[in-house]
Amino acid sequence: MANTCLYVLAILWFCSFYAYANTTVNKRHYQFIDMSLANILIDVAKTNNRQLIMQSHKQLNAKITFKCHCTLEQVLTQLLTNSQFTFELPLSGSLLIFEQKKKNTNPVTREAHENYEHILVTGYANPNRSILRSSSAVTVFDRFDFTNEGKPTTAQMLKHVPGFWVEDSGGEVNNNVSPRGLRGGEGYRFISLMEDGLPVTYDGIWADFFIRQDLMIDKVETIRGGNSGIISVNGPAAAINFISMLPSTHNENRLSYSLGLNYHYNRLDFSYSPKLDTDWQYVVGGFYRHSSGLKDPGYTGDHGGQLKVVAEKKDAISQAKVVLKYLNDTTIFYSPVVMQGRNNPKGVSGLPASTGTLLSEEFGNFLYRYPKGAHHSTTKTFDIRDGQQTNLISAGFFYDLHITPSWLLTLKTRYSDMSNSMLALLNLGDNSILNAKDYLNSLSSSTMKAELIASSSGEAIQDLENINGNGLLMLTYPLYSQYRQQLWVNKLELDWQYQDLSVNFGGSYVQGQYDELPLDKWLGTFLIDVAHQPRRFDIKLTDIASGTQQWLTEQSALDYQGPAYLSGEGSFKSMSLYSTVNVALSEQLLLDLGIRQEWLSLQSSSQTDAIYQNEHYQGAINYLSGYTFTEEKNFDELAWSIGFNWKVNDDLTLYGHFANAFEMPRLSSYANAIGWGDYTDSVPQEVSFEQSVRLKFHELGLRYATENFAVTATLFETRFDPLLFSVYQGQNSHTSILIDTKTKGLELEFNANLGTNVTIEGHGVWQNAHFTGIPNSYTESRLNGNQLTRTPEKQLSLKLQYDWQELSSFASVHYVGTRYSDIENSFLLPSYSTLNLGITWSFSPEITFQLVAKNINNTVGLTEGNPRNNNESKESSYYFARPILGRSVKAHFEFIF
Repeated sequence: MANTCLYVLAILWFCSFYAYANTTVNKRHYQFIDMSLANILIDVAKTNNRQLIMQSHKQLNAKITFKCHCTLEQVLTQLLTNSQFTFELPLSGSLLIFEQKKKNTNPVTREAHENYEHILVTGYANPNRSILRSSSAVTVFDRFDFTNEGKPTTAQMLKHVPGFWVEDSGGEVNNNVSPRGLRGGEGYRFISLMEDGLPVTYDGIWADFFIRQDLMIDKVETIRGGNSGIISVNGPAAAINFISMLPSTHNENRLSYSLGLNYHYNRLDFSYSPKLDTDWQYVVGGFYRHSSGLKDPGYTGDHGGQLKVVAEKKDAISQAKVVLKYLNDTTIFYSPVVMQGRNNPKGVSGLPASTGTLLSEEFGNFLYRYPKGAHHSTTKTFDIRDGQQTNLISAGFFYDLHITPSWLLTLKTRYSDMSNSMLALLNLGDNSILNAKDYLNSLSSSTMKAELIASSSGEAIQDLENINGNGLLMLTYPLYSQYRQQLWVNKLELDWQYQDLSVNFGGSYVQGQYDELPLDKWLGTFLIDVAHQPRRFDIKLTDIASGTQQWLTEQSALDYQGPAYLSGEGSFKSMSLYSTVNVALSEQLLLDLGIRQEWLSLQSSSQTDAIYQNEHYQGAINYLSGYTFTEEKNFDELAWSIGFNWKVNDDLTLYGHFANAFEMPRLSSYANAIGWGDYTDSVPQEVSFEQSVRLKFHELGLRYATENFAVTATLFETRFDPLLFSVYQGQNSHTSILIDTKTKGLELEFNANLGTNVTIEGHGVWQNAHFTGIPNSYTESRLNGNQLTRTPEKQLSLKLQYDWQELSSFASVHYVGTRYSDIENSFLLPSYSTLNLGITWSFSPEITFQLVAKNINNTVGLTEGNPRNNNESKESSYYFARPILGRSVKAHFEFIF
């Protein structure tokens, strides 16, 4: 069945290219003598077989004489020049004439309901479906919504979406976003990150590495629940569509510069679209950034940028778009640091919580030793300054053809060559935080003396109790992972509209080849002190009687053994057929139906790992065993959704959605299964890819919008079943069990004009998210009903903004409720609040200066505790946790030309 569907999709794909190649710009002869503008527009619409939509206006009664031989777009441009009207030619076959309003970049002075009138691009066959009449929970941003908040990262931007729990303390990328009650720490799992309607990656792993926010993003549409599992792959909980700027929507050319005032940060952004006298128009833009980060490791950790080109050609019945993107960027990953104080978290002496990091130039060159005969060389040198290196080259082609006024054919295809490598210093259990004096004493005896030697300088540390003012050492574990993939994504859709009925038929084909899967390669155990930009240390043992010396470490490495050393490759093919139906049963009631069937084929080869003896030092080496195993498996799943929207009056609508969707097994799950399992030369037959995860949910909500007030409230229930749950218990203990999670909650977002110059907006969520279904065969079954790890039950954000002439200022506060770091709910992560302030000064319409301060109260909020902690060290005085970034102040300059 899947092969047949693929053949059909390929034929339609070819036909759309053929149609594009043979589409020409239709020129017609127009001549009007002493006719009103309204009648001329009616005649033009009829001539081009389009439905005219416009409101009556006295200026349309003016009589004119007009003559030209031109395209539809040209005749409308000439007719409406110097008038207060403009036009749009949607591919639905209509002609929209409306009053031209200057784009208001200030959200304060916009009418409160303006955003609810936004026509959705994502998820609906009906081209005129607004947010107000949507049957799903939807939040939309445009490029003006964050003009007074600097240059937010993807994770920071998604903090404005109700129901999302965002952990953005890892840096610019590699963060965690949890939708509607999924536990924290899962990356972007169950969320489909899309760019121009196509998924950035198929399985969502490391997807945010390949998305950067810059001036080339025009809009962002987020759909929570609803039909997200129909319109996307592996996005059953949410679909986030980043919509590129088009030449036709590019109003100004922009150049902006951002400068960190209390840390090293420089960034240049631009967008440029020349007006060409050709059918094709284009816009080009991107950014370059150079920063050592707020938690300065002593080197420039964030450096690189992105360049994007969008070319567009439109005529009366078609639209073609080409999108080219090049990304070459290096970023820092911030790991947890040593903290103290359970109820009132704070850093330790020498390692401030808000600005301290355990990254250091001392790891600029560190050694990993291969087992003898297992590799072409005996050692390899790693450099922590490499951080996270992301490279992407992608080319996409998008084509819409209006075959008739009722039939629309849409093609979307993109090829991406992407790679990413990550090198980070991680921690394991809290028992790896060591009292320096006690640790050295444990290595000494009546016949042996242990000394602590700084690796870089050779200095012997005498005062162990006061080293760095805290007397602590710790073990750190370098982790390396590499990802290389060639990805081809295709969508072909056919939309049919008849009166109040809109039907979408679609198919998608996604094919990926992984030369390297993103798997863990732990590189050993290293000894460092607990300090900002720590030093590496060696242990020298001296025989008291003979004076014979030996080293317990090799360049601070106690061993080259970590929890696992995994390697694998693979490929996948995904084929989906889907359909959505939007029908108006009456003027008040809209009904939305959706269904998607997916077939997935996975093939993966991976090696097990093994422990080898280190011939140089007593520590062991963890490396590939040399045994390779291959697994192939096919999967198929069905998703469905049904939603409604009831219009109570012009200001109030009620909506609801019920859905059953899924996440397909991940290609890397087989390699993880055999790598983390206790296997070397054989693997049991039952070891395979993980299971599909089903998501069941329903939601009921209301939207109310007037000129000065707008609010959306949504009740939801979400259930993930079954969900593979991994438990880390120390260095070499990794357990996986299948569980359920259930969440009930309320999402809220609103905005209101309090006067001519003042507005307030906010969003929040209350949710009861807990574990269910832990099998009785596990002692952890007693934890059923506990709050999900790292996920708050309460969040609230409020923003107050004031405008006065050329000045605009804002203050915002964000509250995060209590969370737990562990499934036993024994390690509480306290609630916290952050305060942000900003001011914008427009010197002229072309020049703007902005000052933004984030976390101005410098609060120490923990986004995660220690997910790799073992049960024996839960009561230790010191613990690992990852605080949010401390106070930052940036200045931004923008020039419009």
